[in-house]
Amino acid sequence: MNIPAGFSKLNLESSEYLAVNGPFHARHAGDEVSLGMRIERRHCNSSGTAHGGLLMTFADILLTIGPNIQLDLSRFLPTLNATCDFLGAAREGDWIEGRIEVLRATKNFVFAQALVKTAEGAPVMRTSGTLLIRGEPDPRYSEARYFGRDGRAPGDPA
Repeated sequence: MNIPAGFSKLNLESSEYLAVNGPFHARHAGDEVSLGMRIERRHCNSSGTAHGGLLMTFADILLTIGPNIQLDLSRFLPTLNATCDFLGAAREGDWIEGRIEVLRATKNFVFAQALVKTAEGAPVMRTSGTLLIRGEPDPRYSEARYFGRDGRAPGDPA
């Protein structure tokens, strides 16, 4: 699978749901955090385009992991609200990518948005969400964990 330069496979907590819907990749360069994925046949609906449910899953991963990395929170961020506007189709073989934009972060909430596009720049989806900041920092949700720099395999105990 051809992945654009600078992207690394995300190491997420063990989840059969995410395993079926991924793999997801991320890039963190300076203040910019982007997530991407290659659309495979198994991600497509009967019309040969990425299923809306897959795109919404991608949006949720983008909205929760992106701010976690960008703001260095290392927390589980439950999604309180997410909206997705489908703007175009992503087809089998397309690389889709979204760059997170944190609009505001308070003690308890993160407000973020992103525009998801194909590698060619065609818009696929606009998404925004509100996330709850809760609990203490947890290494399972750290940038080191997501990028596999802590020496543990996905699913290993902390």
